[in-house]
Amino acid sequence: METSYVLFGTFALLQVVDALLTIKALKLGGGEVNPLLRKAFEKFGVVESLVVVKSAMVGIVAAFLPMLPNWLLLLFVAVYLWVAQNNYGVVEKLSKNNK
Repeated sequence: METSYVLFGTFALLQVVDALLTIKALKLGGGEVNPLLRKAFEKFGVVESLVVVKSAMVGIVAAFLPMLPNWLLLLFVAVYLWVAQNNYGVVEKLSKNNK
């Protein structure tokens, strides 16, 4: 399998993980750091906003996939690994505080 497809699949999966962890953190009393997303959550709802934003991100990367170098895809994956790991830490901390 071509490396770019593996990296793209990982990126897409991390979008889902990020969305799920964001929803969980918000349910536990956390807040959204991104002010644009925070506004979208208020206006359209959390799940609806995340579906649109995450789908758009995956769609844009998919559209440009043939032109994107693997190093850039790897950077996208690394950034969202960090985001997901950070969100997981927030969820863990909030879960302990809510006990």
